[in-house]
Amino acid sequence: MYCNWEGKFLMMHPLKLCCAFSIATSLVAAPLAHALDIIPIYIPQGNNLPGIGIAGGPSSNSSGGGNLQDIFNIAAHMWEQKIQDNFTLTLHYGWFPTEPVSMSAFHMGISAVGSPQHETQGSIAFNNSNTNDTDFRFYLDPTPNDNSEFSAVHEMKQDLGGGSINVQRDYVSCHPDVIGSMDLLSTALHEIGHALGLSGWSSFLSEVADGDIDVTLPQFHGTTIPMRGTHVAVAGSLMSYIGTELGHRREISCLDLLAVSQLNQFTNCQFVLSNADFDSSGEVDGLDFQIWEDGFGTTSGAQFRDGDANLNGGVDGTDFLFWQTEYHTHPGGVAASPAAVPEPATFAMALLGLLAAVVFNRSRRMTHLARKPFVVYHNHKIR
Repeated sequence: MYCNWEGKFLMMHPLKLCCAFSIATSLVAAPLAHALDIIPIYIPQGNNLPGIGIAGGPSSNSSGGGNLQDIFNIAAHMWEQKIQDNFTLTLHYGWFPTEPVSMSAFHMGISAVGSPQHETQGSIAFNNSNTNDTDFRFYLDPTPNDNSEFSAVHEMKQDLGGGSINVQRDYVSCHPDVIGSMDLLSTALHEIGHALGLSGWSSFLSEVADGDIDVTLPQFHGTTIPMRGTHVAVAGSLMSYIGTELGHRREISCLDLLAVSQLNQFTNCQFVLSNADFDSSGEVDGLDFQIWEDGFGTTSGAQFRDGDANLNGGVDGTDFLFWQTEYHTHPGGVAASPAAVPEPATFAMALLGLLAAVVFNRSRRMTHLARKPFVVYHNHKIR
């Protein structure tokens, strides 16, 4: 069965069509979920960064040409995508001389509510006192909504008592602006993680008094997350006490999300790493759909490049749903263009329309062929 997708003709097996059809029909009635809402407030130079001091200007020792505001907004959005529980967090942020507290950045909690405590307001300072330090500079990504300056993602899993879980999502770069630099996006993601629970509020201190976070959430019940202060004591995780290597980018792992979820008792989080950019082009598009379509039906041994978005060894309807969610986005799930990302119901109706057109065209094609006689000559069909 054929359908025209972004100018490419794809063959769709009837079973694949049924899978896409069932997913589409389920999306029609899917309501938009409430979610974490992070309100970022940039504090310009000369103004008070709450709880910290007077904000300064950006460091002159940086590379990339991007800006803190865009990068911080993307980092906040990436956390928002992972947590669907309805909660609001206001974060002030800006440039400030953070040494000797930290060579990169630090977080300061301002207010919290509830039990366990949820931070409602906080501040994050990014270091601007590294002007003369040739061994350290920030990489300010001019396109923080994609990983185009970085190579393929490196994933790592561990079993911490409750089954295997992803603990690392790391990218490395050969781009001259990135080599030897500290990725500001990774730093922002890390500090927002502190604001989301890994900080010195009394409920956190009580939970980690024995040196770990004991997970009670059903999906990962029995997992024990070792802690070192306000950091995860697992190498490779975003919230690890071992910082992101220079020239690398580190994103939110399932372990980082699990720590935040357990501390806040969040129950609606996206633990599956959904990255549907199967051809690593920097955008999730029709070519990635073709890769999924070609791999559909594989039950074991599938790789990411075969269309296995959730890395479970198979290519199925769940991987299609990941592709649908990230269609017209860059890896990490940030929209390439706000107008290009359809609402779930809108996309579903469009998909249903596409499938109806495919069925109609297929029917016409088969009727047309049935009317054309053919003869068999030496096992060759001649029309």
